[in-house]
Amino acid sequence: MSGKHFYQDEYLVYDPAVSPHFEVISVPRILHKEGAGYFRYGRGVVDELDPSIEESEWPPSQQVLSVFSSETGQWEERLFLREGKAAGTIADMRSACLLVQKRHAAYWKGEIYVGCEADFVMRVSLASKTYQVIEPPVDVEAPDLPTLQGLRLGRSEKGVYCAVAVADFLLRSHQLRVWILEERAHNQMEWVLKHEAKLYSVTTSYKYNTRLTKGPWIFQDTNCFSRAGEGHNVDAVEQAKLEWDSDDDNVLQIGDTYSNKLYGSMDLLGFHPYKEVIFFRESMERALAYHLNSSKVQDLGKLYPTHYRNYKEIRGSFPYTPCWIEDSPVNN
Repeated sequence: MSGKHFYQDEYLVYDPAVSPHFEVISVPRILHKEGAGYFRYGRGVVDELDPSIEESEWPPSQQVLSVFSSETGQWEERLFLREGKAAGTIADMRSACLLVQKRHAAYWKGEIYVGCEADFVMRVSLASKTYQVIEPPVDVEAPDLPTLQGLRLGRSEKGVYCAVAVADFLLRSHQLRVWILEERAHNQMEWVLKHEAKLYSVTTSYKYNTRLTKGPWIFQDTNCFSRAGEGHNVDAVEQAKLEWDSDDDNVLQIGDTYSNKLYGSMDLLGFHPYKEVIFFRESMERALAYHLNSSKVQDLGKLYPTHYRNYKEIRGSFPYTPCWIEDSPVNN
C-alpha cells in the first residue's frame, strides 16, 4: 500500500515520573472517504483506492512504524506485530465518521493508547513491538444519543479514560458518559461505564460573570474579558488570583438562573492527569471543570487567548503537565 493512501499522526510517549527521556511514534491513519468517488482529508487530496486495498484488514497483521528517540536523537523504523483481531477492513475505516482533525492519545504504564477510526483505540507497546485493537464502548452509539464529537481519550487518576458529551436539543441538555479501560482475562481490554450525567443545569442555569472570575486557573496570554481586545494589561497581581485549585469550593450553583434555552455547545477539552476531573468548554468560550466523584462543577474563566477574535473556533486542546528539567536525575 502506497503512503499516498495514508497520512501520519505523531504522538508523544513520555512520563517524566519514570524517565527524563521520551519517544515520538508516528501512526498512519487512512485517507477518509467523503462520498461516492471522492476522497479527501483536510488538504483536499482526491484519490481512488484499488478494490484490493479496500478489502485489506486494518490495522494490518504487521506494519513498520517510525519512532523517534530522545536518547539517540534519531528516527528509526520498527516492525510491530498485531495481537488479536483487526478493527475491520480499510473500506470500513474509510467510511467511518471523521469530525475531528486530530485524534487523541494517552500514555499509561509503558503503553500508548491511540484513538483511531470509528472510535477504535490502538494500544501500542514500544517495548514488545506489538499493538492491539480495542473496540469502543458498546453503548457509545445509542440511537437516541447521536455522537457529534467522537470519543475523547485521555489519561487520568486510575488509568485510561474516554468520554463523550452528546447534545439533547429537546431537553436542552448534554449527556455526559465516561468510561474507564479495564483489562480482563487473556489480555482482553474492555471499557466499563464509570459515570453518566445530564449537564443541562450547567450549560443553561449559570449566569456567567464576564469579568475576571476569582479562583479558576492561570491562563497564559488569555483574554479573561467578555470581548476580544479588552483587558489585555492585567498585572501580575491579578494574574496570581487566577490560579485554579481543584480542591477549592468555587462551584457553580445549580439554582442560579441564567436562561431557559440551550446557550451553546459543550466540547470536551481533556482529562486532569492525576484527578478524576474533566475539562470542557461551554458555548465555545467558557472553560469548566467537572469532578466525576462529586459531580461538582468549577468555573475556570474565559477561554479565548488575548488576541483571539470571538468568532474564531478552538480546534484542539490538551492538558499540559509542567516538567521541571532541573529536578530530573540527569541533572542531579
